[in-house]
Order: sequence, then C-alpha cells, then structure tokens
Amino acid sequence: MDDQKKFPTHLAYLSFFILCFFLTIPPFLNGYWVANDILYQLNWNELFQQQLFAGDLYPRWLFELYGGRGSPSFYFGCPLPYYVSAFFALLIPGEQSSWYSLGACYWFALAVSATGLFRLLTCYTRPGAAYMVTLFYILYPYHLVVDLYIRFAFTEFFAIFIVPYLFLFSHQLATGNRSAAPKLSFAYCLLILSHIPTTLLISPFICIHYWVVSTASKKAFRICTALAYGVGLSAFYLVPVFFLKKHIAIPQLFFGRYYYENAFLLVGGKLFPDWANFWALLNNLAMISLALAILTIVVQSKPSRLAWFFFLTCILSIYMMYPVSSIVWQALPPLQIVQFPWRFFIVLNFFLFFNLALIYGKQLPKRNVVKTSMQKLLVAILIALSLFSLVSCYRYSATSVSTEEKTYIDKALATGNTGGSENLPRGVSATLVDDVNNNTLTRIDRLFEVTDVRLIQAPRLQNDKIYLEIMMPEPGVLKFNQFYFPTWQCIDKISGIEKKIVKTAKGFMEIELEAGAYHLVFKHRMTASEKFGIVLSLLTAAALIWRARRV
Repeated sequence: MDDQKKFPTHLAYLSFFILCFFLTIPPFLNGYWVANDILYQLNWNELFQQQLFAGDLYPRWLFELYGGRGSPSFYFGCPLPYYVSAFFALLIPGEQSSWYSLGACYWFALAVSATGLFRLLTCYTRPGAAYMVTLFYILYPYHLVVDLYIRFAFTEFFAIFIVPYLFLFSHQLATGNRSAAPKLSFAYCLLILSHIPTTLLISPFICIHYWVVSTASKKAFRICTALAYGVGLSAFYLVPVFFLKKHIAIPQLFFGRYYYENAFLLVGGKLFPDWANFWALLNNLAMISLALAILTIVVQSKPSRLAWFFFLTCILSIYMMYPVSSIVWQALPPLQIVQFPWRFFIVLNFFLFFNLALIYGKQLPKRNVVKTSMQKLLVAILIALSLFSLVSCYRYSATSVSTEEKTYIDKALATGNTGGSENLPRGVSATLVDDVNNNTLTRIDRLFEVTDVRLIQAPRLQNDKIYLEIMMPEPGVLKFNQFYFPTWQCIDKISGIEKKIVKTAKGFMEIELEAGAYHLVFKHRMTASEKFGIVLSLLTAAALIWRARRV
C-alpha cells in the first residue's frame, strides 16, 4: 500500500499518452499508406462525419458510398469509433481533419487502454511492476504493427480501449464492490458498439475471470446479469443488425480470405502468397508469444489459480489460431463470425501481460539461477518485440506511398469506393460487384433518371432525406439511382401518399407515377426492429440507473 501511495500515478498516465502519441500520430502526419482496410475506413469515416455534421444524428445509410449509390454500412457497422472520430474532427481544422481524426482515435484508444491495463495490474502487483508491463503492452506488435500499420483495422484497434476496464470492473465486482456492476454493464455496451468480433472473443473470458477471482455464491448470476444489461443498452444497434442482416451481401464476409478455414496460421500463407510476409509475421508472433506464456508460468515458483487461468487462456488462444482447432470452429458456428482465427491475438494480447504482472509482483530467490535467467530471457524477448514495433513506426512515418498508389487511393475516395463488396445490399448486379472489387467504379452524376419529365427543382440531399420536385406530363417510371433497401420509403408531400418502391434487376429502385406535379421525399423509415431496439435500450438504461441507486 505504501508503494502505491508513493508511486507517481498521474505521471505514469501522462507518459502513456505521450508514448502512444509518438507511436500512432507520426505515420498519419506523413500521409496515406497502403493497408488492407484503409479504403474502407477513409470512406466510412469521412462520409459518416459529413452526414453527422449535416444533421443526420445516426447515419446508418451512407448516401455517397459506392459512387453515390449508397450503402447500409451503419445498419451493421459498429458506430462508436466513428462518433469519437467525429469529435476529434471538430477539434482539428483543415481539409485533412477526417484523416487526422482517425489518427487521434488510434492514439486515444491505445492510451486509454494502457491506462486501464495499468489500473487493473495494480490489483495484482506493485505499481512499478505494473508500469513496466504496461509499457511492454503498448509496444506489443499485434495491435501496433498488425492492426494499425498493416491492416488499418480501425474498429478492432479502437475496441482495445475498453477491454482492460471490463476485467477491472469484473475484478472489483468479484472482490465485493457491488457498484462495479453498472460500470461493467456500461463498458460491455461500449465494447459491443465498437467491435462485434472482439466482443465475441472476450465475453467468455470475462465470465471465467470473474469466476476465478470471486469467492461469492451465485457467481454465474451476477456476472451474466451485468453483461446482459450491457447487451440491453446496446439493443438500439444489435436488434436492427439481427433483423436486417439478410438484406446485405453477407456471403462476401465468409468467402475467400475472409473464410475462417482459409485464415488459419500455416494455411493462409499457402493460399494467399501475395501476403506471405503478413502470415509469416503472425506465425512468428504466435510462436514468440507461446514462448513468453510458457516462461511466465515456469518462472513462478508456485503459480496461483489466477496465474494458471491466464496461462491456459494464452495457450487456448494460440491453439485456436491453427488448423488443429478446426473441429472447435465447426462445432461453434457463432464463433465463425470472428472470421479470422488469428484474431485470438486480441485475447492473447491481454492475458499474456496479465501473467507478466504476476511475475514482477514477486521477488525471485537470488540463488535460483535458472529462474532468474529465464526471467532475464523473458525481458530480452519483450525488449526485442518492442524494438520491432518502434522500427515499424519509424518506417511508416518516413515512407511515402508511390504515385501509382496515391492515384489508386485518390480514385477510391473520389468515387466513394471501399474496394470490397461485403457491405453492398443483397441483389446488386455481378458487374457492379466486380467494379467495386477492381476499383473501376464510376460515380453517378444524377440521383434520378427520368424521360420526358420537367425538373422543377434539382434533387437535393438534406440531413437524411432526398428531395425532388418534378412535373410528369404523362404516366411514366422514375428511376432512383440508389441501391434498394427495405427501409427506403417515398412520400409525395403534395398528396401525402406514400409511393411504392420497386427493386430493379440491377438492385436499384424505380417508382411508377401518374401524370402531374410531385414533391417527392425519399428517406429511410424507422423499422419495427429499430423502434424495439431503442425502447429496449431505454428500459435497460432506466433499470440500470435504478439498480445503481440502490447500491
């Protein structure tokens, strides 16, 4: 306790934010770089901010994506990271505010995650040891090199900001702090709104961690209730996802390199040799992490129950990345939503450092030369991993994209093309899918295609609605160049009548109109699932507040 009082905690927090700043921001100052998901994130982030700042408080449909054809991206995509990015964009002036706001989010997520991990580790070890372990965690290559520099996996990276707090609140709840239950529920809601695969991976281990630490009765009831409240809080997002998922091109999410059987370590490199270095990095990191996990348990003279839990979780995580675990993936279909088995690095990422903290919380006997040597070897491996991350940061900060690569990225941004077709509505023509995948998509100049029609006022997008005033001299068909989706509705403000929208063979929309004047409003209706989700979230919030006041 005396050590904890003397330790400069606030200076530790400040150092985390400074270190994370220099690891995440410099590459963004150097401009774009080539990464797996960079086209997705650039387009989604910029268009989300445009609609949000224009008054669309929850931009579920991105009107300008895919060359102006639209996309139901945030009927399914987790919105929280993009709201935080929009907040940073308000603070950053200039034309590149959307790009720099992404960098700010990476910095924020890593720094807040480190702060939470430090707070959690001080429950297990001395503050000084917790501080050193947290520094190694910040420099761990998976989230820095793989998720940021190579993949640009924005939402997956962002989700790490809340994970340590889930285990912190779970620990507090397990040790008798009942006020931690509402905090755990709220944190779990934030995780769901950040990244679904991370939620699926982390959730079972939160429950097991609570069960290992807690000595109270009704263990399962308490932790499951807390997490259930978190699910209820996020119902406004989850319920529409469940009911509307059949209307997007979901098979694209589980095909080719996105199919879990093709993404096992030792398999992916053979199937996709163009990414051989990426697969080699993941495999080497898994083997090094395995060595670290073994060292963390061998070095301890009498490993505690908690230490064994951390160790076995690390071993399980590594096992799930390799083809030998295929039977488990087949037996648990919901697990396949994770897509990539190597995403178990997310779990390994934390539990490896949890166990490291237990080591440095104990003083090894000076005469035990073998274990002292093992501890030094462990530190040497951690330093080597940290240096690898630092060198990667310098490389991405000093290297610019080629002219050809910049042209490719600029074209994708100009046409609103993500380079992937998995967020297209179901039923879009195969030709258009190929254009998206090959970045040959062209932008549609007009939202509407009409013949022999007098345009009274050009179509305009305002907030989350499109307005059009026309005069039809005779009956005809109005073609709407946005992708069809069951939430679309068209209302004529003059007559107050809703017009029937028909899906075309290419996945667009058309409306049959009689002769006359029309003032049409195209918008997305709030579906029954959205209404139910909002009501459920509000009721859960009320119940959680009531429960918190009783504690």
